[in-house]
Amino acid sequence: MKTDSVTTESKGADESLVLCCRADNDLNVVLKTNGFTFARYESAAEAVDSAADNAGVLILADGYPDQPLELSEGILVKAKAKSLRLFVEFPGALGDQKFSVPEKLDRARAVIKSEDFFGGDLKPMTILIIHDCRQVGTASPDSHIVTAVVAGTHRAVFGLPQETSPLLYEHSDDVMVATTGLSHFVTARYAPHKAWQVIWRSILGWASGGRIAPTLYWTPRACPAYGKNEPLPDDCELQALERFLEWHYKSGLLVTPENDNEFRSRHQEGKYDIPVGGLPTNGDGRFGLAEGFWTYVKHDGSQPFRVIRRVDNNAETAMALALGGKATGREKDLDTSKNLLDYIYFLSDFQSGVMADPHHPAFGLTAWQLPQNGPTPPHSDKTSYLASDCRQVTAALAAATTLADDRWDNRHLRFMLAVERVTAANGFGHRMTTRQLETNGWRHYCELLDSLAISDSPPGHFLMAYKLTGHEPFLVKAKRNIESIMAAYPDDFKRWNTTNSGDCNFLLTLAWLVRLEDTPQHREWLYQVAKNLLYTQEPCGAIRDTIGAPGRGVVTGYGPCKCNEDYGTTEATLLQEDGDPITDMLYCNGFALVSLHEAYAATGDPYFKEAEDKLAEFLCRVQIRSDSLPYLDGTWFRTFDIDAWEPFGSAADVGWGGWSIETGWGAAWGAMGLALRQLNTTLWDVCLQGESRFKKIMPEVSQLMAQNDGSPMSSDEDLEFTEIRHAAIGKPIALANEPHPSYTWKGAESLVDGKLGNPAELHRYWLGFAKTQSNDDGDMVATVDLGEPTEIRQISVNCLQNIQAAIYLPKHVEIAISDDGQQFSVVETIDNGVPRTEAGVFARVFGKDDFYITARYVRVIAENAGVIPPGMAGAGDNSLLFVDEIIINPCS
Repeated sequence: MKTDSVTTESKGADESLVLCCRADNDLNVVLKTNGFTFARYESAAEAVDSAADNAGVLILADGYPDQPLELSEGILVKAKAKSLRLFVEFPGALGDQKFSVPEKLDRARAVIKSEDFFGGDLKPMTILIIHDCRQVGTASPDSHIVTAVVAGTHRAVFGLPQETSPLLYEHSDDVMVATTGLSHFVTARYAPHKAWQVIWRSILGWASGGRIAPTLYWTPRACPAYGKNEPLPDDCELQALERFLEWHYKSGLLVTPENDNEFRSRHQEGKYDIPVGGLPTNGDGRFGLAEGFWTYVKHDGSQPFRVIRRVDNNAETAMALALGGKATGREKDLDTSKNLLDYIYFLSDFQSGVMADPHHPAFGLTAWQLPQNGPTPPHSDKTSYLASDCRQVTAALAAATTLADDRWDNRHLRFMLAVERVTAANGFGHRMTTRQLETNGWRHYCELLDSLAISDSPPGHFLMAYKLTGHEPFLVKAKRNIESIMAAYPDDFKRWNTTNSGDCNFLLTLAWLVRLEDTPQHREWLYQVAKNLLYTQEPCGAIRDTIGAPGRGVVTGYGPCKCNEDYGTTEATLLQEDGDPITDMLYCNGFALVSLHEAYAATGDPYFKEAEDKLAEFLCRVQIRSDSLPYLDGTWFRTFDIDAWEPFGSAADVGWGGWSIETGWGAAWGAMGLALRQLNTTLWDVCLQGESRFKKIMPEVSQLMAQNDGSPMSSDEDLEFTEIRHAAIGKPIALANEPHPSYTWKGAESLVDGKLGNPAELHRYWLGFAKTQSNDDGDMVATVDLGEPTEIRQISVNCLQNIQAAIYLPKHVEIAISDDGQQFSVVETIDNGVPRTEAGVFARVFGKDDFYITARYVRVIAENAGVIPPGMAGAGDNSLLFVDEIIINPCS
């Protein structure tokens, strides 16, 4: 706090209030722009000295978030003598009272607690967003606002937890304290806007003794381009499209040659975010595109961006740039689109290594994200998500045909065929890795019969692939998938997030099915899904999010929080309960625009056209406009509150909450929908421009695909392991919890086969355990039957840590013994002494070698490390526990 006097702004000023702050303090600026002029000082002592008796003095924290205020006892005494009311924010000391050092709140949010301080305009349990909140600690039995970890969108639906911290409270009759920097509400983009109007009206009214209680107005730093009822220019869609295209070059997300290595090294180290302005910008697509901006807004209003480069983001961005560039005549967008396609298929590791080897079962697939750029060792494991892959190939195909360039055709076709052959016979896709494909062969996945009717599947894209190639399995699997979904629709049709996130994608599939086979049943299905989706379309055009009945229509684990403690720990919806006025721009609206556009083209029904037009207008209105944060200007936040008309929603979804921005996905599809409208064409027709070329090269690519017959590649003799002999080898073993479906190796017997796996070979010999529907806590609970009472001197279990793969050593291991297999006695508990932050890939043995006991049964419990902490790779996700051997009495 400065103690020197500065010139005041007191000439003609209202004497009811005095401000102590810098001139650029948000509250001071907003008051002045609203026509209020008060005396202002940068010294608390001078502000108190100069204030008229009975005035209010607002002592604001210019040093926030690093330097709390220090107010001496003398200032407090003088203020009391003059009957001043003091509002003090972010104090380190108030006279003799000391506050704890500032703490950064990771998950806690601000919640209204007072019944009457805000005049009934803010009800108790109303949630406020204070981005990047730093709070000093104190005890207060009665607070107007508290901070706490709560679930909910606008209100804390489960009430306040037992543990809360005071945020705004009356320290005494004449002193009010805010334990954080409330006056940074514009810079740090506090929300919702109307709530902060009420808060400042109430604080100013209290400080002035009721003489000044204004409703202040300001323009948020990142706001919608147009008001809810504001007239739109005739060319608003073209303007919105151009602004979105230009956003890519302002965002800093196009990787440059100068920051390529930095991106790779950060990714490998698990440091996924980079502050805005931290690296050179203005790439041209030759080194790909970063994932987007995290939801975490900093105290200065900035947002860090994710260095990860994903194939779906890059392909969908290439699609939007190609079609957008053609619709607007912007040549640089066409060039960037070409560079992104070259990056995906030729210049990066997305489709190299084993994925470029015709003899490997992963041939033709693409990696979901890059662990690094450029060549990788042959043993590097890569993951494919078939749903994202199918969107990727359609997007890349649309870009390529728009660019009228056939140099990617071979890669497109091999990818289509690769996805088809690892898709189950009834048309449902799976997540898989190259290691799993080596172990199981692609036929293992092709022959599965998955009964889960889920939206995250490839039928629509298979319909397109069939039309392009004439390859019959595409059509067979697509129709089986569609038939399964419609038999389950709507209640048992599973969606990953909200009910609408599945419907808006599935609508595209049904529109294309009508384009391919226009039958009464196919039309009936199209209208059934459309009516279910458009029932939630608001008058403003937005598709409002809905959850549906508990357990029906949404995959468990991706719905709303079930309790306060769930908030911010995993993936979740933006809304907490049906009725929240929230719409999703990442998973819903952009995809819905294209689906409605294609449905109108398939049917000619104005029903679809009217809904499409309303949605297109909505997208134009809520596009981000920001002069002070140009890297946000021109795209869309994930969420939008259609009642408050501002970006707002729950941030329960780790990393991708309401204020996140993802490249590709809904924004790219929405922009592509605007481009299709400008070009007066459809996505179906755009993609089919390559039909003759694909049918021409089909025999050649089919021969490439036939070089692998789908059998497993490796036998045990080919694998690297360390052999160990011990008394439990081959003994019966039972698991109380099933391993994670992706990490089962050969089942429970893998834990007593005498083979210690290679830490670099995650899918061989190791069993992985994680929190799933069948494993509530992610623990390993294994019981070995030695067959008869056995003298035991040593029991141990071998576990793995690889934090980049979300694999952590157990919290602790408990060893128990029994004579009858029913009653167990714990003989040892070994705590994990290895830090969770320790990088590298390594195994650790948990056990004891000086037992002198006799038992027939040995039970080993390894406790899962739980949720990955903030700052680590995959923060908020459930960690994996990897075990590969339970060793009893080892011998030479």
